[in-house]
Amino acid sequence: MIKTTEYHFEGQVWKIIFDQIDLILAVESRNTETFKVLVDCIDLVKEIKTNLNHELSWWCNLAATNEQKLLFYEFNQKEYANHQSVFTIDLKSNLKLWEFQNLQFQGSKNNIVTLSKTDENFNTTFFNIDFVTGKETTELPRKDKNYSEIPHIYRSEDEYFGTLSHFILLKTDNIAVDQIQFLDCGHFLAISYYFCFNENHKIQILIIFDKEGNEISKINISENRQGIDNGSFFVINQKYIVSTINQNKVLIQEFNI
Repeated sequence: MIKTTEYHFEGQVWKIIFDQIDLILAVESRNTETFKVLVDCIDLVKEIKTNLNHELSWWCNLAATNEQKLLFYEFNQKEYANHQSVFTIDLKSNLKLWEFQNLQFQGSKNNIVTLSKTDENFNTTFFNIDFVTGKETTELPRKDKNYSEIPHIYRSEDEYFGTLSHFILLKTDNIAVDQIQFLDCGHFLAISYYFCFNENHKIQILIIFDKEGNEISKINISENRQGIDNGSFFVINQKYIVSTINQNKVLIQEFNI
């Protein structure tokens, strides 16, 4: 019922972005020892991981992906600096398609990127450009082919935390602590929770139930956590469950409807 694929990364997984047109994940990872920023793309259908063979500075950030094009913004090497540049790179050719200097990245929606510029009088102008060509456009964003859902987060002080923790206790014999992340996708439930293995060892679990409440998958996604992760997993098209394991692996669970 669930097909699981795991991908390993050299550094710490920093960010995961999905393409709203193609079924592709773009993963930004960072190696704090070598100060390398790496970007890989995972094709969810072909189950292929492709590395972006392009040198990126430590101050560069992955912002969006669209039709196998990757959008980045880069900061000046200063704390609280403005964006120095905004640019796109083609995944297939590894070539930079366009670049703007001294503009602020405001957001993107499929084929449209919104940028802004502030003059010396602090007047700000907003404008839209085409994701692929970099040319200014008045076109509206295309309709999404893919969509994602993120879990609801319930902390120990929330009323619904007690209901979910009781359900987890009945199903797993684990006592959930700190917070529970919960998502109802209709044909399955996805729950992430923490429990204390011993006094100094906290484990984070991602567990999937079918609509009858039967467990169909249970995975340790983090060992000995020191803090709380507010984004343990997300779901694409109510079919692909995406999560990170110990911050250096990406796990894809494909639910066959």
